[in-house]
Amino acid sequence: MMGSLTVLFLWRYRFAAWAYAPMIFFLGFRAFLGWGRYAIITALLTLALLQLYRNHQRWFRLRNIIIAIPIVILFQNLGMDRDLIRNMVEGDRVVEAVQYRDDPGLMKNLDAPDFANFEFLSYVLWAVPKQSRTYTYFTQYIQLFTEPIPRIIWKEKPVGAPIQLVNLNDYGNFIGMTVSLPGDGWMSLGWTGLIATMAFVGFILGRMHRWFWRNQGNAKIILLYCMFMPLSIQWFRDGGISIAKFALWAWLPLIIWVGFEKLIIAFRAPGVGGPQARTG
Repeated sequence: MMGSLTVLFLWRYRFAAWAYAPMIFFLGFRAFLGWGRYAIITALLTLALLQLYRNHQRWFRLRNIIIAIPIVILFQNLGMDRDLIRNMVEGDRVVEAVQYRDDPGLMKNLDAPDFANFEFLSYVLWAVPKQSRTYTYFTQYIQLFTEPIPRIIWKEKPVGAPIQLVNLNDYGNFIGMTVSLPGDGWMSLGWTGLIATMAFVGFILGRMHRWFWRNQGNAKIILLYCMFMPLSIQWFRDGGISIAKFALWAWLPLIIWVGFEKLIIAFRAPGVGGPQARTG
C-alpha cells in the first residue's frame, strides 16, 4: 500500500524531481527491512509503466535498463540474506553476509526459491492426485468469500480455505513454497482445471487491457491498470488466492481517493448539504 501511495504522489505532482523523495524513502526502508522484496519490484514496475504511458513510449530506454541492473542485484542479494542492508547500516555480521553471498559459481548463487517454481510445480504434479487421491475441485476459492468475515462474527473461522481437500504438507515440506497459477489449476481438476483456470485468467487480463485502452482520458483507470500489471507476475507465481489480497492492498489508496472525491462532489452538489441546501 505504501508503494502505491508513493506512485500516486508522483502522479499527482507530475513526476517532479522532488516528488521522488517519498518513493526513495520507501524503497530504502523496504530494503532495510529485507522482507517483502516484491514491494520494491511492484512499486518500480508501476512507476516504469506510468512513465512509458506518460512519454508515449513502447519500450524501455537504455538508461532504464541500466538503472534496473543494480535493483535486480539487490533483489537477489536480499533473497540470500534478508538482513544485508540492515547489517551494512548497523555494521553487524557484514563479513558473514558477504561470505555467504560469495559462494562460488553463478548457478550456485541462483539456486534459490526465486527460480524454483518448476520444482514446486513438479511436486504439485507428483502429489495431486496420485498421493492425495482427489482434487480440490476449486474449493480453495471459497476462501475469497470467507476470509473477509471478521472473527468476532465467526469465532471458529478456519485459517485459510474452509474446505481443504488437499494439503500439500501431508506429503512433504511445502512451507514457504508457491503452487503457481498452473499448479493451482492442476490441483483443482487436472488438465480440465488447468485449462479452465488459465482461460479465466486470460479473459480477465484481456478485459482489463481493453478497459484500459477505452478509457485513456480517465487517470484513475490508468493508475489502476498500471498498479495491477506488476502483480500479474505474482499472480502467476502464487496462484489465484493471494492475488485478491495483494490487488486490494495495492488499490486501497486509489479506492480511498475515489471515495473521498465522490463524497466531496456529493456534498457540494445542490440540495446535498452545504449553504445551497440550507437556503430557500
